[in-house]
Amino acid sequence: MLQTLIGEARHNIPLAEALTNTFVLPMRRRMEEITKRAAERGKIPPVEHADLLGDLVLGPMVSRFFLTPLPPDQVDAATATQTADRLLPFLLRAVGHTEHA
Repeated sequence: MLQTLIGEARHNIPLAEALTNTFVLPMRRRMEEITKRAAERGKIPPVEHADLLGDLVLGPMVSRFFLTPLPPDQVDAATATQTADRLLPFLLRAVGHTEHA
């Protein structure tokens, strides 16, 4: 269903705006908050462009869990967390860090 919505959103501005406002923007804000708190706790280095992490997380996670057919036993919160943890070093490098704290 998400594949259909994404395809339709390319031609349907109200749908694109609805998806952006209810899914994309909240994800960006949440990732920015998480990133800033993690940096404050010393778990990761400070990130200058924390707002970009939302986009960098959203793309791979949507691709992996919504656009790629996975067996039902591979789609759960633990798998999503493991995937996010594996992505973190790449994402930090993408926003300018050379090592993961």
